[in-house]
Amino acid sequence: MEARNIEAIVRLIEKQVEATLEVPESVVIRNAVTELVNSYVEGKIDDKELEANLELLKKFGLDDREIELIRIFARKARTRRLTRYGQ
Repeated sequence: MEARNIEAIVRLIEKQVEATLEVPESVVIRNAVTELVNSYVEGKIDDKELEANLELLKKFGLDDREIELIRIFARKARTRRLTRYGQ
């Protein structure tokens, strides 16, 4: 009976490891948005590149309202950075 419990524990651990390795799409999208906004704020991409990337996010399920919020946030954050640190 003890061997059976060990096998069950091993199976449970294996399932938990597999679940941990599968990153939910929402996390990947959130990370992509964060990277996009940071790149824009830091001046690594321009307005045109920001807009092109925002359009791509629609393919992953973001709607126009979400895209507009990201756009507003990115522009305000960039303005704050430029005000603080200059170009």
